Amino acid sequence: MKRAAVFPAFRSLIESEPYGQMRFKPDVLAVLKAVLAEGEVAGTDKYSDSEDLEEWLSMKGGPFVAISKGLDLAIAIEQQLPNDLLLNHLIIGLFQVVNALKSGDLAKADSLVAVLADNHTIPTLEECNSDTLPELVCVLFMKAIYADEEISSKAIENLFSSLSTIPKDAFWMRAIFYNAGLDVFMRQGRVAEAEQAAQRALFHYRATGEPGIEFYVLLYVVIIKLWRGDVRAAEDTTQDAQCALNNFAGATENDALLLHSFQLIVQYEAGDEKPFIEHLMAAEDSIPFGELWPSVAEPIISYGRRALASHVTPAAAYSWVKRWRVRQWRSDRFDELISFHEVRALQALGRWQEADEILSSFRSGFDQEAELARLRSALDRAPKSETLATKLRACLKLPNSSVRRSATLNLLAAKNAINRRSEKEAAAFVTRAITVANPENLPNFWHELRHEMADVVNRRDFRSEMRKQPQLWRQLRHVLRDQSSQKPEDLTRQEYRILLLLAEGQSNKAIGLRLGISLPTVKFHVANLCRKTDASNRKSVVKHALQVGWL
Repeated sequence: MKRAAVFPAFRSLIESEPYGQMRFKPDVLAVLKAVLAEGEVAGTDKYSDSEDLEEWLSMKGGPFVAISKGLDLAIAIEQQLPNDLLLNHLIIGLFQVVNALKSGDLAKADSLVAVLADNHTIPTLEECNSDTLPELVCVLFMKAIYADEEISSKAIENLFSSLSTIPKDAFWMRAIFYNAGLDVFMRQGRVAEAEQAAQRALFHYRATGEPGIEFYVLLYVVIIKLWRGDVRAAEDTTQDAQCALNNFAGATENDALLLHSFQLIVQYEAGDEKPFIEHLMAAEDSIPFGELWPSVAEPIISYGRRALASHVTPAAAYSWVKRWRVRQWRSDRFDELISFHEVRALQALGRWQEADEILSSFRSGFDQEAELARLRSALDRAPKSETLATKLRACLKLPNSSVRRSATLNLLAAKNAINRRSEKEAAAFVTRAITVANPENLPNFWHELRHEMADVVNRRDFRSEMRKQPQLWRQLRHVLRDQSSQKPEDLTRQEYRILLLLAEGQSNKAIGLRLGISLPTVKFHVANLCRKTDASNRKSVVKHALQVGWL
């Protein structure tokens, strides 16, 4: 592609992309793919009434052509088939269901399954067994995953029971089965099992000899590496995914956009947030989330909210999350996921009552992240609570926590300890957080929490405790930019504390409760901030502080 760019005739057809790569422009690529799809179908025998329909399709890839060869080719094949035969054959019907799912048309997939059920026995996932056609089991799992339905332990047991009936050299089917199990394990937080399923899916996909087909599994591996806090390994995996995508015949522009999002997320975790922020503002609306499996879509929403809240404003993050409520209804669970991110955005804005109202609607134990949100609310309501301290310690003992969650729990426990005047205990919790989430490896994690941590770092006794560990103390000061010692010279220490809370969107009353000062005193300091920044209101104060680098 780079060589082609040398010739003037090609320059208008291609564009540059990250990491020095070149690619055809989207409109050019669409035309090429359509031509190639027609050519590939034309290069094979067309179906005739004298042939066995299911055998004819199996030679093209069975129900999973859209996965193995790409959606364009699958649709081109589907258009060849006689309409009156499509739903009389189970394999053909499953082929259509997969095409609908890959197109993001869940309603069409549901209607196709309903029509199939009139002519065939279609069990529930819990009813599947070793006698059920493996292709049917796999397609039912795919539909449940796309629809973001709850999948029971019994259903997973049935999935792997069906796997035992598939020949060991049936690499396509085995790869797709492991791919389905991988997504379910990720949603359930069973990361170790997800990692094993990913490795087996990669092995079988690569054994098919189809170049680049492992691309989608590599995205899950990126998520697993980020979950473990291994940013370097995540970066290496995105490079593997880029190579796979370059070689994948079924790749689409949406796949390229999806990979680009993950590349920018990895850069964000490594400390380079600007490209991801720009991407969120410009291109994220283009991602067709209806086509994505939920476990792949969720990190983009999660990291997007965090990045905007910490590097733009909490209000920008809240607005961004709210868009998903309007644009995308997928399932009750996905809707609840969006609600959770609304809660976190509201908490960052200091709108605790609204956040608590949404939290109260969640089903018990919805998610580990939702439990974190509940703990934050409890800390806001009762910052000195011994009961909360006990609960935080219990949560820290639970298995299967991501690096981010484990470090956050330790920092919440540190805030609680500070409020209980236990600076030594707070220092111990912060030390554990630094050990779990090394600031040098995850700088933006600490940047996201810098305002929350200011109350802890500003305590004299805490600082004395942390100075006993000079290396950790230097790391902490650097990553938090030591808010107390780097305050603007024009502001008093108390004014700067209040400015930080204004940036969080806290009300005067909330600021007074947080700092232990009266409401008139808060108003006095806010008035001083307005005077010193030549601002007419609180919003203008924060805007000025962002412009001059105080925040």
